[in-house]
Amino acid sequence: MAQAYGRQELRICDPETNRALKFGEVGEICIRGPMTLMNYYNMPEATEKAIDVDGWLHSGDLGTLAEDGYPQITGRLKDMIIRGGSNIYPREIEDVLSEHPGVAESAVFGIPDPTYGEVVVAAVRSKASAALDEAGIRDFLGARIARYKLPSHVWFLDQFPLTPSGKVQKFVMRDQFAAIQRNAAGEK
Repeated sequence: MAQAYGRQELRICDPETNRALKFGEVGEICIRGPMTLMNYYNMPEATEKAIDVDGWLHSGDLGTLAEDGYPQITGRLKDMIIRGGSNIYPREIEDVLSEHPGVAESAVFGIPDPTYGEVVVAAVRSKASAALDEAGIRDFLGARIARYKLPSHVWFLDQFPLTPSGKVQKFVMRDQFAAIQRNAAGEK
């Protein structure tokens, strides 16, 4: 479904098939119109990846389009976790974790898995007075999200790596977690 804003258009599409999705379905936010990027200067490969043959600019943002025409951003496409062929959106899990009374902050990301392709890791920073454990976090989530979205790992941290502007660096966390797993397995 596409929505026109003046001469600008916005649609939500399936990232794999480029098929327009219905209202309320999560997909990639795409835009086109006279105020949209036409190409990347001297970067034809980047242009081809970002702009399809019909002129839709693929933003890399995930979102939905409400029936009233308003879009809502729900995450980033590159953050999406594909576990056994099912799409998992980290922000959905993070939003549920934010409701836990003992969780101060969370960051959810995927790591490679030989069986499922990727599995979910939930990094959690607890509130000072909270005593959290993996089983408690999994039970809390298990009552609120689908079983296949449950984290395979819950990782407790005192602080998260941040950019100078205060944004959580999930790629750093992913690398740190992978190093911990390698060390635990006796690998270098």
